[in-house]
Amino acid sequence: MSNELQRIHDKINYETNVVDPKTIAILLKAVEMNQPLSYERGRDEIFPNARSEAGMQWDPTKPDTHASGTLEQYCLVNATEDRTINISDLGYRFLSCFDDAYNIKVQENYYKTVLLEMIFSWVVLEHGRNIHPGRMLFKLMLDPDLNGYHTSNEFALWTSDECAMTDSDYDNIKQLILNYRKNAVEVKQKKAEVFLRPFANSWGLFDRTINNGVYTFRIREDVLPLVKQFFICVNIEDYPETNDSENVDKMKRLTGGTNTLLYGVPGSGKSHTIETDYCKDFSQMERVVFHPDYMNTDFVGQILPTVKGEGDEKEITYDFTPGPFTRVLKKAIKNPNKYFYLVIEEINRGNAPAIFGEIFQLLDREFDGTSSYKITNYNIASEVFGKKETPIYIPSNLNILATMNTADQNVFTLDTAFQRRWNMKMIENDVTKAKHAKINILDTSITWEKFNTVVNEQIVTSGATTLSSEDKRLGAYFVTEDVLKYYSMDKDKDKNEITERYGIESDDTEKLEKVIKDLNSRFGDKVIKYLWDDAFKFSRDDLFESNYKNLEKVLDDFNRFDGDIRFNVFNQDIKDNLFSKDKIEETRNE
Repeated sequence: MSNELQRIHDKINYETNVVDPKTIAILLKAVEMNQPLSYERGRDEIFPNARSEAGMQWDPTKPDTHASGTLEQYCLVNATEDRTINISDLGYRFLSCFDDAYNIKVQENYYKTVLLEMIFSWVVLEHGRNIHPGRMLFKLMLDPDLNGYHTSNEFALWTSDECAMTDSDYDNIKQLILNYRKNAVEVKQKKAEVFLRPFANSWGLFDRTINNGVYTFRIREDVLPLVKQFFICVNIEDYPETNDSENVDKMKRLTGGTNTLLYGVPGSGKSHTIETDYCKDFSQMERVVFHPDYMNTDFVGQILPTVKGEGDEKEITYDFTPGPFTRVLKKAIKNPNKYFYLVIEEINRGNAPAIFGEIFQLLDREFDGTSSYKITNYNIASEVFGKKETPIYIPSNLNILATMNTADQNVFTLDTAFQRRWNMKMIENDVTKAKHAKINILDTSITWEKFNTVVNEQIVTSGATTLSSEDKRLGAYFVTEDVLKYYSMDKDKDKNEITERYGIESDDTEKLEKVIKDLNSRFGDKVIKYLWDDAFKFSRDDLFESNYKNLEKVLDDFNRFDGDIRFNVFNQDIKDNLFSKDKIEETRNE
């Protein structure tokens, strides 16, 4: 069993309560690491004590405790006829809400949207039932005849009554509750009632009060708009008055779309965060890089000449060619049950307000993520809706993600009016979390983590009087593992790798030596150059030996020498810190 799986196993090797989202995430992570996972392996190896009831064994299709939903009932996994399970799309979205310690790492609005999707997907198919309890619960709480609340006794009453077999039994369930309130029938405590209290506590969707031992629940005010839209999505027949196609479309959509700007030092992992925390599926993403020559027509689209026909029948027509914004907008509009992402790398390297143009106004969003305002653009409307008169808006299932290097803010300034329309998220520059942190730099004894920590501390210290000094730090991902690697002519493995990668004959020693020299120079050419030309441009003696007067000599010595002698290009204080065994530990404990 791997260390990670053992860690998860230790967490779930006790009486679990899968009402708690964190516990659900732990269970689901174990499935992800072993999928496709058979019931038998899950029972015998992964989840031996996942059941709280004595003598019971783990089964992803049955409740783990009380009357709670389970992995399959919440639609977090898909089960096959051969008794194996795999994580579903919803399961992956749920897992993306948590970090490695199972703490919530995404925005609260997105997290609650995923939870609501799970609740509305929750289905019970036991004892002749085919009912969505969570969906029914919210429907009852939204019913004006029931005054916007629901008690634990009422939940226990209808979830155990024969009148509640399918979703179509709503009227019978409602009448059962009205009769209960009128006659004050005594209800014996049941597992369903016990379940509702921890459910309400863990999911953060309800306000709860208690009176004479009976718990009363109401939908939280900040959650109510999300619930209504999910409710209408799955119960559209209950709202016959909603005939407007635009409103129906809006109500069917996933919600929670945001504009998020990730900022940090170069190489801190902003682009990596987008793929790990937001979206890995390129079919749901449009990616673009802003630069000084990038224009609104590149972003939105433009009318371009197109040659149609062949031979004498060729003719030139002028058609609208959509840009990345229009392409992803069309995908999001046409697929309301999926989230889509417009990713803008280096947003401040282009004139962002000019590139967005009139779309700038769409960045204001309502609580559910839909644009607060709409604009008219015939070309976009024709492409997306097929009708040029249709107003343009950003739907609630479209997220806009942007990255910005704080060290490059002087390229194009993002004004206050533009920035206020974004959720700003700083990406922490933590080299200890980088996979290549413990890898040595070339043939030296110094790891990338040690070098990065020492140099960044010096950058901040030497620039204490400069407001932007911290923006000059080396990002954790400023270099890749490949740049750190040292290649040697004495190692057949290295030579074989190079001959295969670059198509060099194995006996062509001259070319091999040249390629190896170039590969081993990459760290100096990238990192040392940046430190000389940028980070310490006005205070080079704070890092480098004072006898160096030009970059050429620094690089020549760093690349020419072997092992730890390479670091002689730095001053004595830096070398002392690099070779200090407790320097990293000091930094971690600060």
